[in-house]
Amino acid sequence: FAAIDVPAANATGDIVFRGTDDSDRKGLYRIGSSDARTVLLVAGDPLPDGGTFDTFGGPVAGDDGSVVFFGSGTTAGSPRKGVFRRAPDGRVSGLALAGTSLAEGVLQTAQVPAVGADGVVAFRGTVAGLDAVERTAVFVVDGGVPRAIAIEDGQGPGVSTYVQPQSPAVGSGGLVAFRAFLSVPFEGIVVGSGTPALIAAQGQGNAVGAAYESFADPVAATRSRLVFAATLADGSAHLLRVTLGTDAAEPTVRVDCALGGTLAAAVERVADDGVIEVSGTCRENLRLDDGGRLRIVGVGRGRRQALLAPADETQPALDIRPTAGAVVVEE
Repeated sequence: FAAIDVPAANATGDIVFRGTDDSDRKGLYRIGSSDARTVLLVAGDPLPDGGTFDTFGGPVAGDDGSVVFFGSGTTAGSPRKGVFRRAPDGRVSGLALAGTSLAEGVLQTAQVPAVGADGVVAFRGTVAGLDAVERTAVFVVDGGVPRAIAIEDGQGPGVSTYVQPQSPAVGSGGLVAFRAFLSVPFEGIVVGSGTPALIAAQGQGNAVGAAYESFADPVAATRSRLVFAATLADGSAHLLRVTLGTDAAEPTVRVDCALGGTLAAAVERVADDGVIEVSGTCRENLRLDDGGRLRIVGVGRGRRQALLAPADETQPALDIRPTAGAVVVEE
């Protein structure tokens, strides 16, 4: 490698990134949980509709093994660029290509995409409307053609209009959130799925101190959680997490690894302060990045007994990151 860009990862531990090799050839690469390297795409590989790729950008990894990325290339002498998806079987398809006709006009540009655990893709781009004015918008692709859920000069939350929506984050269940500059208030964090709603807004009071002053782009955590940084009117900086709608978490989740159950799936289901009751031998490399207090209890034949062993013996079976809160493992 001559250069490596910022990586992205999915819930199963796959890491994807854009790299440049020592021949100055750009490509997309994946590192699996066992550290095995895979070449996904390189410059010169075919575009879905003919021609070849030249460059790539901003790959994100889906939990199903797919990779969504920005790509550009040339078809019959004409430039082609937009958002593409590489399926787990290696097939590449275009999700949103410049020049595509949409309900709002013709798509002009597409930026680095975001993808949710259930395959919903969102990205920020520009569209040329029927009035020949180019506007910034946030688009969602959930099985069909891209659709704008927020567009410059369009209706925003409440009585506001969008001045400029920013890059989106995608959570589970179709959750799409983004920072936006608005007519009123000037800046806020918006949930754009369905009827747009403000989660936090400039000048709004909160439980951590002075009123909000400004925000950074949000990121989506597990289930229906969002995390965002905010600066308050007194100059203090805070990192906040909010759970939206109904958090479908369960207080107790039972896992029998002998029957094919996994701790990774249980973590996605269990509530903060919840309990995972484990039986059988679980061979996993489980990394916990997000959550509150959690108990993992081994249970079997009326006694507390279970075995947690690493699938990849070069990595820990249970990797607890500082942000995961307190995790108690009871034998």
